Amino acid sequence: MPHQTGHREGLQRHFMGTEVTPGHQRVLVGTKPLNDGWVMSIIKIDGCTNEAEAIWLGQCIQSDLIEYISIANDESRRLRRSGSSPVRLPPAPVGLQPST
Repeated sequence: MPHQTGHREGLQRHFMGTEVTPGHQRVLVGTKPLNDGWVMSIIKIDGCTNEAEAIWLGQCIQSDLIEYISIANDESRRLRRSGSSPVRLPPAPVGLQPST
């Protein structure tokens, strides 16, 4: 069975230099739990030379970020249904910068 990328690894691979445009881009990714049990994502991209580059970079991380949030939401719902005490989920990688 092939190795499946974990939800944290999926986000981190975008910041290791292989899938990021050359230059001085900074991508900040964060998550914030909401009162209704969902998790909101925040993406900030700085240093792109044009809008098309920023859009491309945002699309590169979109599917992994959605997967991370889906897993966090599913785990939160499962805990509420079981009546277990809440477990703090690890945050998404924040502020990782590719080497130039």
